[in-house]
Amino acid sequence: MGMAKVVKCKQVLDLVKFRTGCWVKAFSPACPYSLLDFHVNLFSITTCGSTMEKNDHNQQWRLPDVGSLKFNVDGAARGKLGSTGMGGLLRNNCGVVVAIFSIPLGVLDSNVVEVMAIKETCRMVNEKLDWSSPGIIVESDSLNAVSWV
Repeated sequence: MGMAKVVKCKQVLDLVKFRTGCWVKAFSPACPYSLLDFHVNLFSITTCGSTMEKNDHNQQWRLPDVGSLKFNVDGAARGKLGSTGMGGLLRNNCGVVVAIFSIPLGVLDSNVVEVMAIKETCRMVNEKLDWSSPGIIVESDSLNAVSWV
């Protein structure tokens, strides 16, 4: 018989904040923020030194239409060819997170990782959802990846 663990949403959010802080501090040691800053002010931190510039496209995330789901995906690389990972969030029309994924990938090209994030999203939709459902949106910030797919 498997074991189950009940975890509250606040515990998950606290863990996400802590791990985000650890990840940023590991990749950008010059980051002036402490782990406590990440925990208390995560959503107001926009830059950490010269390697963590905010990518400002003057766009705000928008809710999907009623009855629709939106997958926001991203790939990340330390340099053009470096340690990489990908992840994504699936949200409903109220903005509630329905699913989340995060996968380390090893050393790859940053553009390849962006495409792999979209591919993983499509795989998850094929396995878990029905493409004929109204309004499944996959959104990426990578113009290269979107144009290649």
